[in-house]
Amino acid sequence: EIQLSVMEQSHTRDDVEQKDLGNSDIIYGRVMILGHSSYANKIPAGPMNQIWTLRQREQPNGIKVLMESDQPFMRESGDEEQVTQTMTILNQERKDFIEFCLDGTKDMFSFGRSPMNDFSVTGYLTERGPTMSRFAFRLEIDREPPHACRVFAGGFDDRHQIFIGDGAISWNRPRPDGFVTNGVRVMYDPNHTEWLEVSCRGSNFTRRPDHLNRGQLIPGDNILTDGSIISVGGLTFIWQSGAEPQGWTRKEFNDYLNTRHVQCPVQLQTIHFVGTQIQPMVNAEDYLLPWVFPSCGHVHGYSPALKMEGKCTLCRTPGVFAPLRLEPDPVTRMLCSQKPTRVFNPCGHAIDDAGADRWCRVPIPTLSERIEQVPSYKCCPYCRATLDFETPHSRLLYQMDDDS
Repeated sequence: EIQLSVMEQSHTRDDVEQKDLGNSDIIYGRVMILGHSSYANKIPAGPMNQIWTLRQREQPNGIKVLMESDQPFMRESGDEEQVTQTMTILNQERKDFIEFCLDGTKDMFSFGRSPMNDFSVTGYLTERGPTMSRFAFRLEIDREPPHACRVFAGGFDDRHQIFIGDGAISWNRPRPDGFVTNGVRVMYDPNHTEWLEVSCRGSNFTRRPDHLNRGQLIPGDNILTDGSIISVGGLTFIWQSGAEPQGWTRKEFNDYLNTRHVQCPVQLQTIHFVGTQIQPMVNAEDYLLPWVFPSCGHVHGYSPALKMEGKCTLCRTPGVFAPLRLEPDPVTRMLCSQKPTRVFNPCGHAIDDAGADRWCRVPIPTLSERIEQVPSYKCCPYCRATLDFETPHSRLLYQMDDDS
């Protein structure tokens, strides 16, 4: 669970760290981190809302199973099939070996703490060490439309191997498979809130009953849909399929409100909605920037007295006084498809009705040493600040020239 101080963050920001893999015109989709990419003892340390664009590779690197055995493979140099990757699974009963060969119909992308991944992310750094696996999970995407994207736990190391040791849950019936130690949870359907754990070979299971046994096998595929969420080592990722999402931009939001001359109900001056990076309370003009009481939604200009008051001057609802925040367009378009109408409490991030409803229903797993005991909480998808239990969000309320 991440607790952020809403008074210490920037009013708005214009930058978002993005990585674009390849230069193909064919875009499979994007992966974005909710919150920051790294935390030191639960304090945000890395960039916020990193976005990774997945494009079609010049040469495919997908894989498919070639052979399975309970004995190490002894292959001759003249074999026609080229072995590209291997998986070794250890458990109390036996040792299993799986060989993979190239699948020219798919592209594979890897994610994890090691810089050898296509997309490297640090994750949480705790006193016990990092929680993000060196090779945490991988995506395999069909090169042909509709470019189905499948998720798998684990990734291949510099020796082109996945090694599932004794410390992880593994099994050999009905086929050899296993989990990574910290687990990879997936919420496939954005309209539901069920978390499943995906295995190294793409099977889905319910929550583990304990740290020694897997959950119940759930029939179905491991294909991500637009808005699917992946939770790994305390970090949360969201998948957006296809090309650039067409959502409401920050400039459109600012222009919409500026033309309506929103007034501060206390200072009786016009509030300026801008899209530049401005720290609160730097100069006199900053007092005309939009601040909000997220517990009720009333928008004001900044005032030191309002900040110290601890309650809205209009409706007297107790709560913090925070900058009204709208993130850069690449981030906002992935989370907010319509005009922002609501504000998360207490962080002050603006969101549309559908987004507010969704993220108040999604239980985000917290950081825990044992995956089967991981609790969850409701958080802002932008900054992962914990939402207020009774009033997680409010409708934005303005004093303006018209009632639109």
